[in-house]
Amino acid sequence: MAAKKKFGGDARKAKTLGQASANGDGTFNGARAIAWLSEAMHPGAGLSEAEVLRLWDEQQKKTRAQDVDGRDKPGHDGRK
Repeated sequence: MAAKKKFGGDARKAKTLGQASANGDGTFNGARAIAWLSEAMHPGAGLSEAEVLRLWDEQQKKTRAQDVDGRDKPGHDGRK
């Protein structure tokens, strides 16, 4: 969690992607990486880590709903 401490919890303020997403134990945090990349591509309007996680959760709910109603089955074109 070195990145959170060093940048006050906002990975978008880090100078490099590695600094923004490093966990301090040799692993990386994908949500912080996406937040940093978002800020690099849209300065001043990048997504926060919380926004990235919210979008991830929303997409996971949609994906699970598709799994339930069968739209993920081979040969199914999604029409009712």
